[in-house]
Amino acid sequence: MRRLYWTALVMDAAFFCGWATVPFLVKRGDALHLDDAALGLLLALSALAYAGGAFWLAPLWANRNQIVFARLACLGTALSFVLAAMATARWQLFVWLCFGRLCLSVFWPNLMALVGEAPRGDLERRISDFNCWWSSGKALAFLACAALLDRFGDPRVALVVCGVVATLPVFLVPSQCAAADVEPAPMGVRGSQRLFLAGLVGVFVAWFVGAIWENQFPKGLGEARFAEVFGKEGYAFWINQLLFALYGGQAVMFFVLRAWRGWPMRAWMVVVGAVLIAASQVGTLVSHSPVVVALLLFAGGAGFAVVYAQSLYHAQAGRADKVRRSGIHEGTLNLGTMLGPPVAGGLVVATSSLEAAFVVTVIAGVGCLVGVSVLIRR
Repeated sequence: MRRLYWTALVMDAAFFCGWATVPFLVKRGDALHLDDAALGLLLALSALAYAGGAFWLAPLWANRNQIVFARLACLGTALSFVLAAMATARWQLFVWLCFGRLCLSVFWPNLMALVGEAPRGDLERRISDFNCWWSSGKALAFLACAALLDRFGDPRVALVVCGVVATLPVFLVPSQCAAADVEPAPMGVRGSQRLFLAGLVGVFVAWFVGAIWENQFPKGLGEARFAEVFGKEGYAFWINQLLFALYGGQAVMFFVLRAWRGWPMRAWMVVVGAVLIAASQVGTLVSHSPVVVALLLFAGGAGFAVVYAQSLYHAQAGRADKVRRSGIHEGTLNLGTMLGPPVAGGLVVATSSLEAAFVVTVIAGVGCLVGVSVLIRR
């Protein structure tokens, strides 16, 4: 199990570090330059590639060797970053980054199914541990991005480093031989379809909001508000610390859930997650203090963790079709990733207001709270 967890941590660290460099890569004024709308379109198309793979291509690998597919997907993701770093035209950047997300749509459902079918511990504990590891990798990604940009100054170098790191999970995924003689774990208690649907609403909005922050904040509203505070030389480093606060809050909440064994069947937890998401977006829109923004993002990340944990647990608990339902979970959150940036980026271009992107996150957060509350009361 530990090797599966390390696989999740390393892949998320490499993947999100690579994508965190993209706004800096395409805002440098060279041949790869993208405005806010085009940058949003890039993330949207890559997320569409992921969602398409998670929703519709899952039958191609659902009944095959999950370990082999996970390893091949690692190589494809690694290759995509290296090729993106070598891109000389915008279309090449679109093609290679979308290819990388398609490979990731193969990687995560298969890895999640391996975690769900593992023989050690109950499902609740395995999913709690898994969430702690991958979210720690995602949080560390923004620290790594800050360090790489501060050290080398060239986003291309960061992309290549991320590509190299993304090959490591190939060796971390345990071999099939090591688990061949182990009996599969019992299916356990069947999850709640109502909580699964409420969790899906939550993860859709959480990843919708998170994608806007990752894509539109570093070289948009964040630069407008905090460029003077952070300074030109230190800006890339410190702005990534704010994104670290968002996903650091997510990671910390996963550790809290790991210590509290009763969370899966607590319906009110999904509402609490939605409240945290909505409140954090309202607060960050009006705040001009980087410390306050960091604290609010930390709270919002905790909300992300709550809705994600509920969705993934009820996707797998007591289900034989773990790969398919994990694919639905992953596809839904990537639909959020797909829709957030183009909507927000398009509004920024149309209104010439950098704040427009974060008015969208407020509306999404409030909508999440309403939608989850309705589903929980049914």
